[in-house]
Amino acid sequence: MKKLALGTLTFLLMSGASSFRAGQGYHDVCRDGTGDFGIGQYVCDGGDCSVSDRLKDGRVVHRFSVEPRATEIDPKGASAGKLKENDVIVAVDGSLITSFQGGYKLANAKIGVPIKLRVRRDEQEIEIQIIPAKGCNLPKAKVVE
Repeated sequence: MKKLALGTLTFLLMSGASSFRAGQGYHDVCRDGTGDFGIGQYVCDGGDCSVSDRLKDGRVVHRFSVEPRATEIDPKGASAGKLKENDVIVAVDGSLITSFQGGYKLANAKIGVPIKLRVRRDEQEIEIQIIPAKGCNLPKAKVVE
């Protein structure tokens, strides 16, 4: 009986943990007032990333161990004409994207409130301002080894 319970618990823990790595975290609902950037996917090269993780205290955060590339830019979204496919996000409103604050700011941008992104494009860093639009801000995440 103990072996069965331990095996079941191990399976549940392992399967639950993997669902939050390199992909969906808290993807089941749109959150009121959260703005959307029109970024369909964040790609993390050689690191770990997750999006829309719900913390124990109820807050939602994106997490990046490396600077992610923005892909699947919506041509009608808030980032259209500002972000380019494969721009690397370095910082959000002055907080490094690899920090808790950077991921938190990206996940919790407010509709209509401008946010500054520092991105790396063609080996140069530039700062752009995006005004998040109404939407769900539920991008995917992908890890590339």
